[in-house]
Amino acid sequence: MHPAPHFPVGTPVDLGLERRRWFSYQDIENIALHHRREVMACRYDAIVGLARGGLYLATMLSQMTGIAHATAYYDRATGTPLLHNLPAHRPSRLLLVEDVAGKGHTLERVRQALEQRGANVDLMVICWDDLSRHVPDYYGVKLEADERYLFPWERSQLAHTSPDRTGNDDLAGWLTAFDLDGIFLDDVPADLYASDLQAALAARDRQPALPPPPHWRDGGLIISGRLESDRDRTQAWLDRHGLAPSRMLLRPSLDIPPAEFKRRMLIELGITEYIESELAQAEHIASLPHVVVWHYDCHARRSRRIAATPDHARVHP
Repeated sequence: MHPAPHFPVGTPVDLGLERRRWFSYQDIENIALHHRREVMACRYDAIVGLARGGLYLATMLSQMTGIAHATAYYDRATGTPLLHNLPAHRPSRLLLVEDVAGKGHTLERVRQALEQRGANVDLMVICWDDLSRHVPDYYGVKLEADERYLFPWERSQLAHTSPDRTGNDDLAGWLTAFDLDGIFLDDVPADLYASDLQAALAARDRQPALPPPPHWRDGGLIISGRLESDRDRTQAWLDRHGLAPSRMLLRPSLDIPPAEFKRRMLIELGITEYIESELAQAEHIASLPHVVVWHYDCHARRSRRIAATPDHARVHP
């Protein structure tokens, strides 16, 4: 086994009752960078990416090393490994790449199919643990006993288990939620709230509706920093302007800051993507590295993606 990276790989994320380690695309690239010279020294005839999760690391590694890229796919319906673009000569030395070495049989059967072709097969994975059927030759991190993994291409799996899914998402398994103020209507100045709350609320009620953001569809989900006590007047505003969310979540009290309320709801509902109008709040919410967070300018009708900052390297509930 080759030594694991000497730098941190992945970000621990606490998702309610579940503890996971989030691997970003940069984490995966860093694993490839760490092992690239060792891989080149072994003179593999091809790097075989096991679809779908193994293709990302395999492609990065193939590009970095110049080693030919092949693919493997396991057809679960027939129990048949499908192999593509393998070296014509036999025997060969291959590096099989997968996202995780788990308890299942997929990796084992693909490896056996390669070995039956006379190949000498080494294994690289992003992560593994003590329950894995295979000990990898190269890896990014070994997971702790109570830790699960989460990759960028699996974001939508969080939403599948949510009881609040509406079925109206553009993409299956991808749940998007929206802020309200600064998205569908202009924000009332903060100093007016501080000087005359009733006047600020009345001014907010009179605000005209702005064109909704491009990804909004009736039946979408709104998560707002407004208070639950404002629900009736907020619903009246939505009705006047023909906006029909499937559900609207409002803060229970002033005890919880707006950005933290939104962040907690994203975890609870398994939301994949959030559109926020206030930059500071967007940056706080982006401390959830597995959630795609956009800062939206309602007048320019443009969005800018907000990435998790180094200060948010460890995420807690």
